[in-house]
Amino acid sequence: TGIGGDAFGIWSHSNGRADVERKFNEVLKKGDSFSIDIGHTGSLTGQIGLNLIDADGDVHFTLKFRGGQNNWEINDGGNDYFIGQGFAAGQTYSFTFTYNDNDTYSYVFVAG
Repeated sequence: TGIGGDAFGIWSHSNGRADVERKFNEVLKKGDSFSIDIGHTGSLTGQIGLNLIDADGDVHFTLKFRGGQNNWEINDGGNDYFIGQGFAAGQTYSFTFTYNDNDTYSYVFVAG
């Protein structure tokens, strides 16, 4: 994973796909937040990231890095846009998402 410590890794080969799912106990309320550390070793030809998906399976938020790009991207229901955070193999990135209220949010995303 490039993260070390108490981390777990997932991987795929030959253009495969690997997913991990973590369900919340209830709907996010004002002030609720969650954090995740993410990293990748070696070359990346696909993409890594996370999606926030509702109970109906609809994606509402995506944080991702695509191989061949220079920066991480966010999509919150429209287009992908770069967020100014570069990518380096073996680097840990910490992402914290906070639900503010009325379909608004804030986030912190930094190299750890």
